[in-house]
Amino acid sequence: RLDVYKAYVKAMMGDHPVLAPVILIGLVATAAAITVLPILQTSWLGYWADTKAISSDPLFAVAIYGVLGTFVLTGWIGERLLWLYRSAAAGRKIHDDALSAVLTAPLRFFDSTPAGRVLNSFARDQESVDDHLSWNWGQSFGIRMISRRPRRCSTALRTLNPAFGHSAPCLEPALPPADS
Repeated sequence: RLDVYKAYVKAMMGDHPVLAPVILIGLVATAAAITVLPILQTSWLGYWADTKAISSDPLFAVAIYGVLGTFVLTGWIGERLLWLYRSAAAGRKIHDDALSAVLTAPLRFFDSTPAGRVLNSFARDQESVDDHLSWNWGQSFGIRMISRRPRRCSTALRTLNPAFGHSAPCLEPALPPADS
C-alpha cells in the first residue's frame, strides 16, 4: 500500500529532474500556507481586540485584517489549483502507464481474460486513482473542504433547480441566519 502512495507522489511531481523537487516543495508549501494563514488572520483579530494601542485608528486594523483575508483567499485558490492540476497530471500519467501495460500484455492474457473484465477493472482502478487516492492524499496534508458536514440544500434551492436532490450538498453561500 505504501508503494501506491510513493508511485502517486512520483506521478504528481512529474519526470523533470529540476521541476519535480520544486513541485513537491510547492505542494507542501501551499498546504502549510493554507493552514498557517487563517491562524495568522485569527491571531491578528485577537491581537487587535486585546490591544488598546490600535483603537485610535480602527480603520488601519480593519485594513490589515482585510489584507490578511485577501492572502488567505488567494492562498486557498492557488493551493486548490496547484493540487488539482498535479492530481490530474498524476492520474493522466498513471492512466498512460496502465494503458501501456495492458496494450503490451501478451496475447494469451487476452485469450484467457474477457475484454469486458479488462475494461471494467481498468475503469475501476482509474476511478480509485482519480477520486479516492487524490482525495486521501490531499486530506493527509490538511487540505480541507469548507465544511466537514456539508449543509443540505434548502427547499428553495431545490425548487429553483430540481437537479439538486435531497442529498446534494448545498451550493449557496454560508450566511448567518437572519434574526426574526
